Amino acid sequence: MTIEEVFTPRSSEVNSKMYVSRPSLEKKLLRAINGSMHALLFGESGNGKSWLFKHVLANNDISYAIANAGNISRLGSVTEEICNALIESGTTIKTGYSEEKKAKISALLAEAEVVHNGHYSIKQDEPLLAAFKFIENVYPNEKHVIVIDNLESIFDTEDLMSELTDIILLLDDSRYAKYNVKFLIVGLPLDIFEYFSKTKNMESVSNRLIELPRVQGLLKEQVQTIVQNGFNDLLKYKISETHIRLIFEETFDITMGIAQKVHEFCELLAQEIEDNNKFEIPLIEKAKLEWLLQGLRQSYKVVETNLNDRKTKVSRKNQVVYIIGWMSMHQFDATKIENEIKVKFKKSVPATKMGIKDILTQLSNSSSPLLRKNSKTQEYSLIDPRYAMCIRIMLYESNEEIKKRQFNRY
Repeated sequence: MTIEEVFTPRSSEVNSKMYVSRPSLEKKLLRAINGSMHALLFGESGNGKSWLFKHVLANNDISYAIANAGNISRLGSVTEEICNALIESGTTIKTGYSEEKKAKISALLAEAEVVHNGHYSIKQDEPLLAAFKFIENVYPNEKHVIVIDNLESIFDTEDLMSELTDIILLLDDSRYAKYNVKFLIVGLPLDIFEYFSKTKNMESVSNRLIELPRVQGLLKEQVQTIVQNGFNDLLKYKISETHIRLIFEETFDITMGIAQKVHEFCELLAQEIEDNNKFEIPLIEKAKLEWLLQGLRQSYKVVETNLNDRKTKVSRKNQVVYIIGWMSMHQFDATKIENEIKVKFKKSVPATKMGIKDILTQLSNSSSPLLRKNSKTQEYSLIDPRYAMCIRIMLYESNEEIKKRQFNRY
């Protein structure tokens, strides 16, 4: 197999040879689809939501169509995009018919045949109902799942969110319910009911939705499976067990287990191995640099903007940025950062306060902010997980001083 067939970071189709099973999520998703409510599937971009639902639906022979909320925003209509997803472009739909009738009449001594043509229109169903009928004819007596993908694209558009809410409620109507259509709504992990809070029927629609557990990054052992399967089982590189462990640990650390990023980095490392004709440890650093240059250039600039602009004795701000990059929790406050600094940088911890609150405020209010503040909890989170990936590559600690790796192409 080729590298591009093994590591497929942007493939819309499930790479069955590299798919990593998530039994708990798969079971809960299937139960939700088979249940009485519509399902909500959320997780950060790149965490494998699309592969997850496509794998579950295909493996259980459930017909589905994907309506992209990006297209809903472009068209200005939820209904139109659902119809486009269910009915292939160019499909002929009967809207009327002609009927020809013949009659004989006598004209003086001769008989003649007269032809009458009648044209009749067929009363058309409204578009959504017509689309449901169409898909039922294609897959009779089956459950039909409509995936609304990338919901965040219409989050701020009240009219479209209201239309989606109306459609969800409409599926309880007997005219629509008989077609056994279920919605699977997929998007980024914001508070789900905040999505519908601006709609007129928020309470009614919330009673029809079940929120599935958040799709998070891959576990360490799952990344190990991808590395072993990709490099040795499929590409036949014959990398030693010790080096496979090194690769998957480095891959997990810098990608944070985000599935798409794991594939991206492994693809670049495989290319380095292919060019070198064998695996050597320095190739990992080469792949890191290439990955940074290809996909994290903007992130690099943001992180660099938020570092100390001059060298100080302690460079506390740089220590805070470094700690944030390696935080395992999604949200944090000044106390959590301070505790981490006390463990990591014991020699430079002052007897007085370290000013962590002020530093976090600076990192969230700069011209290119690194952090976002949660107004409800007063905690902070990274605006983009790629910032953490970049921090993990570009910064390193030496005798409690945070140093920046110099990259020639910057």
